[in-house]
Amino acid sequence: KGMAPHAEAIGFDWNSDLAEATNAAAGGMLISNHSYGYRSDQLPDWYFGAYIDDSRDWDNLLYNAPYYLMVVAAGNDGSTNYNGSPLQGASSYDKLTGHSVSKNNMVVANAQDANIASDGTLNSVYINSSSSQGPTDDYRIKPDITGNGTGVYSTYASSNTAYNSIP
Repeated sequence: KGMAPHAEAIGFDWNSDLAEATNAAAGGMLISNHSYGYRSDQLPDWYFGAYIDDSRDWDNLLYNAPYYLMVVAAGNDGSTNYNGSPLQGASSYDKLTGHSVSKNNMVVANAQDANIASDGTLNSVYINSSSSQGPTDDYRIKPDITGNGTGVYSTYASSNTAYNSIP
């Protein structure tokens, strides 16, 4: 059944994402999920953390549709070093690109399960080392939040009844 068996979703391809989101937001869409991005191994160094036209265009939509929230996956480049000149030389950061650098969206990093004590105290929580992280080149903190994205047991594509946990 998945995580939300009674939820309804409308799907679009990512080739015309901004135009489609603009039309849907004008029609009352409140939230959208964007779990895609650029191939980081094919980007120039200046692109990482940069506020580019794509970032600005999404911010314009989000500003003009104040009840609409774009949720963006941070990406999976945390363990790679495609950025040859990261911000202040910190090679473990400055890995966000495109719409994940926008100001008015919510960027989500992949976190490990939180370690909670029996009394409810948070002992520790860590972003997965494979998750992309900021900050942006203008030093804004991104990602905005983290969510459990490591070892989640959920529906799986191998059949209509399959479940699996992917590391």
